[in-house]
Amino acid sequence: TLPCPPQVALPALSPTMQMGTIARWEKKEGDKINEGDLIAEVETDKATVGFESLEECYLAKILVPEGTRDVPIGAVICITVEKPEYIDAFKNYTLDSAAAAAPAASVPPPPAAAPSPPPQPSPQAPGSSYPPHMQITLPALSPTMTMGTVQRWEKKVGEKLNEGDLLAEIETDKATIGFEVQEEGYLAKILVPEGTRDVPLGTPLCIIVEKEADIPAFADYQAAAVTDMKAPAPPPPPPPPVMATPAAAPPPPQPAAAPVPAAPTAGPPHKGGRVVVSPLAKKLAAEKGIDLTQVKGTGPDGRITKKDVESFVPSKAVPAAAPGAVPAAAAVAAAPEGTFTDIPISNIRRVIAQRLMQSKQTIPHYYLSIDVNMGKVLVLRKELNQV
Repeated sequence: TLPCPPQVALPALSPTMQMGTIARWEKKEGDKINEGDLIAEVETDKATVGFESLEECYLAKILVPEGTRDVPIGAVICITVEKPEYIDAFKNYTLDSAAAAAPAASVPPPPAAAPSPPPQPSPQAPGSSYPPHMQITLPALSPTMTMGTVQRWEKKVGEKLNEGDLLAEIETDKATIGFEVQEEGYLAKILVPEGTRDVPLGTPLCIIVEKEADIPAFADYQAAAVTDMKAPAPPPPPPPPVMATPAAAPPPPQPAAAPVPAAPTAGPPHKGGRVVVSPLAKKLAAEKGIDLTQVKGTGPDGRITKKDVESFVPSKAVPAAAPGAVPAAAAVAAAPEGTFTDIPISNIRRVIAQRLMQSKQTIPHYYLSIDVNMGKVLVLRKELNQV
């Protein structure tokens, strides 16, 4: 039986770190590790940070190889033991969670149509036919950045890269920031062209190799994460203005139907539009649903009484005119279509709009106003100006 080994998990090396990349192992299997020794270099969302040992031990097994990207926090990356005689016991040791995380996060395989590059083993992806290389992904260049725009590439394919060189300019939600190279190499392939908007964090931007001779092997390299990402096409030229054609002569107007005479009302119109009715007659009319304006009053000055409401017979509704009797509207000439140019906004303006909308929708607003009589102030101002 194997001794119970300490499983070393990937820690959070920055406050916002969620995943990391094993850039390089500083110790090999079988090496002794002292307290404070550097075990590996881990690339976080901020920078490449050294991962130090907290106690003395021996490195028995490396579970996540160099170059493995997007390793989640808490994933087991290696096994350490207290005594060197335990090292051989873990020679063929595997961990399901670590073994599944390492191949899944490795460099994606090349497309089937790609030509056969030089047969050199790749430590980043076992079984891949590409030479050793490193995928550079889009980092978070601001705390609130979720995507960015590749404004301009400062280096071309084939150029040598020195540590600290400006590789590209990335437009974030705050400003346009230069993206610098963290180590030396050669730019073998640009995966995201200039002008590509809304590139998510972690998307592969380019490929860097250590040897200049390995550059041609990546001529047809394509990453699965950027196959559907294209630079925006230039806006099409505005179409020529449309000339309005003379409208066709409107058809001759149809003869209007003879107006239907209105049904005679039961009584003369009330003076001033006011209906004079007794309280009892008003209550009775409300119970029966009778419109008092249609009732002819027989009381003094045309006053409607109870007898008038009880003897009222509602008139039949006048049939509506046939739809065909309505004269056809004259045909209106269609207005020419206008032209416009859709200018994409910058990430900064888009974020400003999102913040303003969020503030308006989620925060209660109230407005105060006050009226001020400025008459005396204006008089005083006039007096001071005359001094």
